[in-house]
Amino acid sequence: KAAKGDVNISKRVGDIDANQSLLLEGVAALRSTQSLLLIDGHFVVMNRLGEPEKIDICVFEQMNPNVIVCLRDDPAAILQRLRDRDERLPVFDVAALQDSETAHAKWVAQQLAVPFYCIRPDELPEVVKLLTR
Repeated sequence: KAAKGDVNISKRVGDIDANQSLLLEGVAALRSTQSLLLIDGHFVVMNRLGEPEKIDICVFEQMNPNVIVCLRDDPAAILQRLRDRDERLPVFDVAALQDSETAHAKWVAQQLAVPFYCIRPDELPEVVKLLTR
């Protein structure tokens, strides 16, 4: 998406279906060379109105992930990282968005019968190391 100049720093997605199509294209390209697909987010996105919207499970079925990892962090730290990228960031409830994403990620993992881990960002390198053994 970045190569096409379509990065939306505000976290809002105007056309969620088109956004998912781009994501699936990128994942397909990665899957042709990578055997492990670890998804660490993207289960809920902010729609063009700034409201959280769950991504349909069919997107994840097409990705066919090996494992789903949900990164959870302090909402204030997340908000600061987002503001560092865009000072005009719209106001939204980071904690509620994170909770919604975690719940949906866990549900998707159950539906796809793949392992689900909920970790802090500092734990990710160790999890990746374990998964790539």
